[in-house]
Amino acid sequence: MSNKHIDSICDNMLAQISKHGKNWLKMWVGLGMPRRLCGEYYQGVNVFNLWATKDQHKFKSDTWGTFNQIRDAGGSVLAGQKSPTVSVFWKISDYKTGRKTTDGDDETKTSRYLRFSPIFNLDQTTLKDNETYNHNLHTQMKMGSAHCIPEVEDYVKATGADIRYDDDLGLGKCYYVPSQDYIGMVNRECFVKTDVSATENYYSVLLHELTHWTSPEKRTDRDGYKKGKYFENFESKEMYAFEELVAELGSAIQSGLLGISMEPAKHSAIYLTLWADRIKKDKDFLMKSATCAKNAVLFIDSLQKEPKFKSYKKLAVEKKKDVAA
Repeated sequence: MSNKHIDSICDNMLAQISKHGKNWLKMWVGLGMPRRLCGEYYQGVNVFNLWATKDQHKFKSDTWGTFNQIRDAGGSVLAGQKSPTVSVFWKISDYKTGRKTTDGDDETKTSRYLRFSPIFNLDQTTLKDNETYNHNLHTQMKMGSAHCIPEVEDYVKATGADIRYDDDLGLGKCYYVPSQDYIGMVNRECFVKTDVSATENYYSVLLHELTHWTSPEKRTDRDGYKKGKYFENFESKEMYAFEELVAELGSAIQSGLLGISMEPAKHSAIYLTLWADRIKKDKDFLMKSATCAKNAVLFIDSLQKEPKFKSYKKLAVEKKKDVAA
């Protein structure tokens, strides 16, 4: 996939990896989840692109809109302001093939292609945010061992995931076991304060493993997706790297949604160089991993009593497609 907008998004990610290393996503998560003027969260690669753009331009608002959306909301773009980036979405349309079906009807097929829409941050307009979003609900938790955050516990519990702790396993590490469909976690008390609190360290790792948990066919069928043509020439280490990137992106989005700072998974850091090299050569690597992370988060969100992504209804309708960025 060659496109100046995609190239720009990938370059932003590569610059972040180069600058911050294993902490490349941590620096963005605390900025707050990007929102549309209607209040809905952005999804997929848009989240990371808008985090990068907000950081680069030092915007304070998390709200974005097109020129027309801002005008329709009763505002205007300030004189001299230019769109700093674009939102990415799939345009889907049906067309007639000119052939007939076995029933004698006109045969139709669906085409999908990427579209890009210039957007502005609300700081560049006459509009103001209607409410203050508390993005870092738990930043005060900087000392001591990890402890329970009820809201995040409820979020994880709602998934019904089988989570087994070190008391039962004695392995001293965190992981997901596809063959038995359970998540293994080190006990909460074993997590320590790093650049974030022990509590945030614990939950960001748990959300990483929860993203892995979405991979089977009965959830998002990422396992089936990775058997597709794009991955035919991937070596085993590259396949692991792709899945680890999906899990890191998924953990970052969920950390942003839940108001906690992200601590990168230790075992993901070994893939940093591979991620960077692959993205440089193949922009689809980032786009596809971001799409998979989006699908994982949407699936988990769909299991909540009060989903945060209002536009998402049933992943089953889309789970076998390479759906919108």
